[in-house]
Amino acid sequence: SKGAFLPRDRRVILIASALDNEADARTTIRHETIGHFGLNLLAPGGKDRVYRQIQNSKSDPTLQKIWQSVEKGYPELNPQQQAEEVFASIAERAKDIGGVRVAWNRIKATLRNGLRTISFIDEKTTEIELEELAQTLAHGIRSGWPQRIFPKDNASQFIAPSSEQSVAEGEATDATVTN
Repeated sequence: SKGAFLPRDRRVILIASALDNEADARTTIRHETIGHFGLNLLAPGGKDRVYRQIQNSKSDPTLQKIWQSVEKGYPELNPQQQAEEVFASIAERAKDIGGVRVAWNRIKATLRNGLRTISFIDEKTTEIELEELAQTLAHGIRSGWPQRIFPKDNASQFIAPSSEQSVAEGEATDATVTN
């Protein structure tokens, strides 16, 4: 492993001896920060929806190679953890985007979600949609969007929920992200 994200502490750790160069460090930072921390900017239901969409999209041609890599590299992880690793792998390529692009991505996402709600399209996703989400979350992190999910401890991000609690939930509030 080249890095880790501690969800409760909101801390990214880099393993210097595992990093090849500065570019590798930047990629690892994007993986941990956007791919793991960034999902905690979503509402709990939104994070669960992203997990389901990724899990339902294993056979999508744009995601098959990423899924194969994650399943090979992380066989011990549960399906939600693997889905998050798929997203984090895509987030490694995310670049920060401007406000107009974020607004356009939100409009497209709203339309897609509306179509999914009335069942015109199924609850799956594509690599492009996940790239858009990663870029939007990167923008949100830089813009200080509030963190909305606060896991109880650094190991509880994926603990099976009680019947009243979402898997991604932990504590859900509208506190702001601090650096």
